[in-house]
Amino acid sequence: METRLRTTRPTAGKDPPHPATGVRVSHRPGARPAADERRVHAAPVRQELEEFDELQGDPVLREDITQYVEQHAGLFAAATTPTLCHNDFHEGNVLVDPTTWQVNGFIDVENAIAADPLMDLAKTECYSIWSNADKLAGLVAGYGELPAGWRERSMLYRLYHSLELWDWFKSIGTVDPLDSIAGDLAAIARS
Repeated sequence: METRLRTTRPTAGKDPPHPATGVRVSHRPGARPAADERRVHAAPVRQELEEFDELQGDPVLREDITQYVEQHAGLFAAATTPTLCHNDFHEGNVLVDPTTWQVNGFIDVENAIAADPLMDLAKTECYSIWSNADKLAGLVAGYGELPAGWRERSMLYRLYHSLELWDWFKSIGTVDPLDSIAGDLAAIARS
C-alpha cells in the first residue's frame, strides 16, 4: 500500500506538527501528496477556504484570498525556528495581577502548537488590536526583536486567523461580526 503525505488543521489529529509552522503532516495510507513545502504550509488556509465555501462565503473574496495566499506562500519558508505558541493569545487569556501588572499566567492553552512565533503576534493583532496603531506599537515594542519581513508574514497569518474566525462564527450561527471580519479579510487580501 502506498503512503502519501496528508496535511490537517494545525490543531487536529495526533501527528506532530511541522517544527516551524505548526502544520501537522501525516504519512498515512491513502493521503494526498503535497506538491512542495509552500503548498504543505498553505494547507490550513486552503482547509479554511473549503469551509468558507461550505458556509456560503463570498466567492469573490474567496478568490482574492486564494490569490493572496498563492502570491505570499513563499513567506512560510522564513519560519525556520519553532516556538511554543499559545495560538489563542489575547487579553482574555492572560492573567495579570491588577496591582502590579505582573503576568501571572495564561489560560485556554488547548490550541497550543509548535510554530512560527509570529502566529501568536498575528492572532493577538487580529483578535485584540483591531487596527489601533497605539496598541500595535505597544505590542511590537513589548514583543522584542522581530525578524526581517515580519510584517508580511504576520499579515499572512492574520489572514488565516481572520478566515478561521469567520468560519467559526458562521458555523455557530453568529452573523453580526461576519461583515466586519470579511472587511478585514478583504483589506488584507487586496493589499
